[in-house]
Amino acid sequence: MTVEDLVPRRWRDDLIVALRARDATGAQIGDALAQVESHCAESGDTAVEAFGDAREYAQSLPVPSDAAPWAGMSRPQLLRLGASLAGMLVTITAASGWASGKSPSVTLGLAVSVPLVLGLAVAVVRMIDATRRSRWRIGATLTAGFAAVVAAQIALDQTLVTVPAAPMLAAGLVLLTAPPCWETLWGGRVDPDMIVGPFDDPAEVRRKNARGSTLISWMLPVMTVPAVAMALVVASAG
Repeated sequence: MTVEDLVPRRWRDDLIVALRARDATGAQIGDALAQVESHCAESGDTAVEAFGDAREYAQSLPVPSDAAPWAGMSRPQLLRLGASLAGMLVTITAASGWASGKSPSVTLGLAVSVPLVLGLAVAVVRMIDATRRSRWRIGATLTAGFAAVVAAQIALDQTLVTVPAAPMLAAGLVLLTAPPCWETLWGGRVDPDMIVGPFDDPAEVRRKNARGSTLISWMLPVMTVPAVAMALVVASAG
């Protein structure tokens, strides 16, 4: 059996998440994974047979006090996420107003929705828990959060300001695409807290992390496309 068979991806991911929740650094996680892989390769035991549940095993590992604090996302990442979320909502609103032939309005509901969605994103990230992680809990939180956003859009329909569709759409697109563009151009140059094993090449791991981070950063713009298309259909039909 190969190391991948002995240490399944699911077990490996659970260990990483559990150690991240304990504020372990990338180097510490990489070292823990290397020790597990080495033991399994020598003994022929699977990770479950040798170490049991990944999350329980993570709790038994000592994490040095100099581990870097981790809350799921750094402040710059949260700021970029907030900008993209705001851009997504503004773009959809502007596109809907443009399709209906009316100047779109920035309502109180739209203004409230931006911090609501950002808070929802932060809450879900912080729900990654080593011992009590629950898909149902995350799903319920997402459902409640999006319900609150929809309710705010419907109930808080007071107009704060009315602006022409074109500049509002342009502003929304800038807010939406600027963060992923930044990530694409310069994100790979940032040295993140990488998960690096004792025998891994940090440069190669850094390149893989940069590629993954870039792909993730474009998820909101991609999700905005069908949302805008739906808004255009609804506005045109009305």
